[in-house]
Amino acid sequence: MKKILMSVLFLCLGMTFSFSSIAAQNEKETAYDRVIRTDVLRCGYLLYPPLLTKDINTGAISGISHDILEEIGKRLSIKIEWEEEAGTDVILQGMPSRYDMTCFPLYASSGRARVTFFSTPLFFSATYLVTKDNDTRFDKNPILLNDAQYTIATLDGEITSILAAQRFPMAVQHAIPQSQGYSFVLKDVAIGKADATISDKVSVDLYNKENEDHLKIIEPPFLINEISFPIPQDIRFKSMLDITLNEMQSDGWIENLLKTKYPDYWEQIIPAAKRFE
Repeated sequence: MKKILMSVLFLCLGMTFSFSSIAAQNEKETAYDRVIRTDVLRCGYLLYPPLLTKDINTGAISGISHDILEEIGKRLSIKIEWEEEAGTDVILQGMPSRYDMTCFPLYASSGRARVTFFSTPLFFSATYLVTKDNDTRFDKNPILLNDAQYTIATLDGEITSILAAQRFPMAVQHAIPQSQGYSFVLKDVAIGKADATISDKVSVDLYNKENEDHLKIIEPPFLINEISFPIPQDIRFKSMLDITLNEMQSDGWIENLLKTKYPDYWEQIIPAAKRFE
């Protein structure tokens, strides 16, 4: 009888340890916990100059986002690993399992806020209605575009499709697949496949430099939007990143980077106010 009781006791203890082990395994490690444990921050990213580019021969990443993330890594004593390139439509889905944050700043919008936190803004961007350079139909009243007879070029799953639905719901969306990229959105307006699109001045200026069929922006901008890093829905991760970015804003590091290394981009954006201003 004593042997039977001992066997039952060991069996119960074994089951307890097994359940504890399973519970520990099932408890998911947060992005913040993983970064602190490994001293490594894994980046998911998009390629869009001058924010991020990749050398086709060496694979080296460069650009504004790269420089900011590497400085964040120095200040937090963590290594930045550029883990995975993804499209705008799926990049938020990779956090935090495949990478710890999206290391490419996006428009902070209500549509995206359901699935991600955003960092403190890096800066602000003015958004314009964009047409062919010789098209004057919407110059005096851009809201005329909000009509079923007009088409607005958008990129699937990207901010252009969100803003088009919000601001010009009656216009027909001429949707470009993510696989083709944003350049085709601008191109289709320039060649007359769509009447207009939504963009920032930096993108339009870059397009006009590289193409003969030019575009124009219609003043004034219809939206000023914050540009921020999408991050996991983890308040500790957000606090760590925000404190570091606020420090880089307050000591002038971000402003100095843009003014000295990316002066053309600096002229097009609206700087974020320092916290003490």
